[in-house]
Amino acid sequence: MALAKLWNAVFGKRPAADLAPVAKPIAGPGSGSAAPVLPTSQRTPTSVAAAARVTTTVIKAATAIKAVEKPASLQATAPVIAATVKLSKTKTKAKARQLKTSVTELPVVAPEPVSVLRMFKRKNNAWTKLVGSRTINVVLDMNVQDGSRAIELLEAIVDSNLPAPKYVAIGMFELAGEKLTVRQFHQKVRSAGGLPVVIPMPLVEGLRRLSQTVGTADLILLDITEQELADPTVSRLLQRVASKDSLLLRRDEKNRWHAIASQSRAA
Repeated sequence: MALAKLWNAVFGKRPAADLAPVAKPIAGPGSGSAAPVLPTSQRTPTSVAAAARVTTTVIKAATAIKAVEKPASLQATAPVIAATVKLSKTKTKAKARQLKTSVTELPVVAPEPVSVLRMFKRKNNAWTKLVGSRTINVVLDMNVQDGSRAIELLEAIVDSNLPAPKYVAIGMFELAGEKLTVRQFHQKVRSAGGLPVVIPMPLVEGLRRLSQTVGTADLILLDITEQELADPTVSRLLQRVASKDSLLLRRDEKNRWHAIASQSRAA
């Protein structure tokens, strides 16, 4: 009896209908399961605690079931959206780095040099007296040395109103240990208004190649030794590259040039 009074003081009196030994189900949220409810007279502190635990368990289970029962499309879409956003950010950063790199590594293009048409006019120098007013289209030099002679000679014969003369050089250049290279020779001749023609061969082979390609020369510089000049093969080939109008110049021991008799081209 004392226990009943204590129960009524804590939980209050219930109507007579509640005294019927019929358990009413309480539906768990979001679930079809139910937990039985005892009549008031049959409730004890232990049973109340147990009922509370059961109710809590049912609520947690219902919540878990709802989480599991989410649409598969939504569950599958969420990670895809997150990955897409992450990938988009990565691509944006990569493009920014690529743009920065391309701008940084952009080659600096130097402006192309403006070609200026040079006007050449004959100059009066030591070669002017030897050449005179001749029109020289082909020069044959058998010993170009450092190339300074070619520049001086071209200054005396080059005229912008006339075709640019060819300056033919027979020699081995750097192949024979000479200081003047073929490239340097080209630069020197072009700077003076001539057209460089290099025959990198010994004297005999070079004269033969000249007779087969260029033909004859209007001005021949015989800067060779007496032994080479006396060689019958060299003499014969000189006749082939020299015409009746060719000017042959020979240098003496005092480094002075003299004109020698022209030789007709051999048949």
